[in-house]
Amino acid sequence: MSGFSATGAGDKPTFYDKMVQDPINWKKRKGSKHEFGIDVEKITPGAEEIRLLGNRHRDCKYYQIGVDVCHMQMLKAGSDNFLACKKPIDAMWRCYTEEKHGLSIRDAPAYTKPYEAKFYDCLFRDASGLDVCMSHFGNMVRAIHRSGESELNTDF
Repeated sequence: MSGFSATGAGDKPTFYDKMVQDPINWKKRKGSKHEFGIDVEKITPGAEEIRLLGNRHRDCKYYQIGVDVCHMQMLKAGSDNFLACKKPIDAMWRCYTEEKHGLSIRDAPAYTKPYEAKFYDCLFRDASGLDVCMSHFGNMVRAIHRSGESELNTDF
């Protein structure tokens, strides 16, 4: 079946009726009829979110360096297991979340798990480093901030 009836488009959903964009960066456009797939618009971060991430990047730089050093040592040793870097990654997580969302990155809320997986996939891939993969880690913090349950300090 083509999904069309004599009166026009049918009720059968099609592949283009699904949102494939990352919801941390895109949202459905309000007021749009979504006639030809889902009409999306870019999300512009608010001032609080920008301050939160900018200050966390500055304040937690020590832990980022620790993860970078661990990653380099792991690559030099030819290891393919990221468990050697678990402690520095967890310390960086605690710094970014002020220990309000668990003591380990594994304790992160469920809605941040896709970004955690992307962070690990990126960081422990050949020819990759924290400078390339930090955006995925930042998206975890963004998701917490935008969730409405965030208790992170945005007053700097």
